[in-house]
Amino acid sequence: MYKYFYFRSTVDHTIGTSTGYYAYIESSYPQKLGDKAWLVSEVIKSLKGACLDFWYQAFVSSYITFNVYMQNGTSVAVDIYCRSGTTARDQWTYVSVNLGTIRGST
Repeated sequence: MYKYFYFRSTVDHTIGTSTGYYAYIESSYPQKLGDKAWLVSEVIKSLKGACLDFWYQAFVSSYITFNVYMQNGTSVAVDIYCRSGTTARDQWTYVSVNLGTIRGST
């Protein structure tokens, strides 16, 4: 089992302290091309004025495909963010998606 203590940022991007949280998703062995990871939130009752803000990074320079989906009331997954391309090593990227403007949102 590998331990990846060095992946954690020393300062949380959201609140500016070391007390924040993050999710680590392994993308190298034993993962295979096409594997998917899911992070699921509670139901958001109203999307009016709601947004999804997050940071992500890849530890190594590599080609990635990264999608974020929102499931609407009819269980249809709406692609709300897509990034494909080469990433810079250990560079954090900020994303903000206005959920109230997504077509298909309820």
